[in-house]
Amino acid sequence: MRINPRYLFIATCLLGTVAYGLVNSGGAVYKFEKGQKLKYVTTVISETDGGGGFIETKTETVTEYTVLDVSEDGVRMRSKVLSEKTDSEVEHEMHSREGFTQEFLVSTLGMGSQFKIIDAADAHVAEDDEVAKLVEPLFGLVLPGTDLVEGMTWDVTHTMKGGDSKMTVTYKVEGFETVDGIKLAVITSKGSGKGSATLRSSQGDIQADRRVKETAKYYFDIARGLVITAEKTAEISIFSDFGEFYSTRKTKQKLSD
Repeated sequence: MRINPRYLFIATCLLGTVAYGLVNSGGAVYKFEKGQKLKYVTTVISETDGGGGFIETKTETVTEYTVLDVSEDGVRMRSKVLSEKTDSEVEHEMHSREGFTQEFLVSTLGMGSQFKIIDAADAHVAEDDEVAKLVEPLFGLVLPGTDLVEGMTWDVTHTMKGGDSKMTVTYKVEGFETVDGIKLAVITSKGSGKGSATLRSSQGDIQADRRVKETAKYYFDIARGLVITAEKTAEISIFSDFGEFYSTRKTKQKLSD
């Protein structure tokens, strides 16, 4: 049976919304100041296969983060998608997130918390409670709460929102590099997990189970307390009433001066 291309597109949405709420405590930290602004450029190349179809997309997103407040409760931040460009065979069905704005609370270890939607260019996403509540850990890297030492490892369990499942990630300090006089910690991670999600569409709700394997590499500026570059590869499988879908997503996120 050949699946309607619309369902294949919706599958790519499911494959792209693996997000986490985090639980941890401690300190080798992200460093933020009230009023600080950070701009990141994120490039995602995604290949999705299943349901009798294949979709390859490339999306470049520019996001600005503004530090609204710093307190004992954490760092309250606002993110806004300044621009988003997608190249795809089904580009007419892709929903741009340009203008999408949200506020969230994050700890100095990079752990995300509840947030609220301020404005969204895509009302479909804003109206979907499950999708709207998804929030990733800050840049994907959760710090251990101790000084970074070459060879050290630590585990973090991510509670995947939109379902009752978890993802466990093991981080490791591979070493240190000095670039233009800046000392960077090189940190890798490997994670796997299972999840479930409900995604609304004009055709009705779609129930899906997800399986995720992810590897990543981070360059963390110790003095500034910021991720300079993050590179991730995720292999994601979803299983739904409309078929099985498989995706490989390669993501690169870079701090833009």
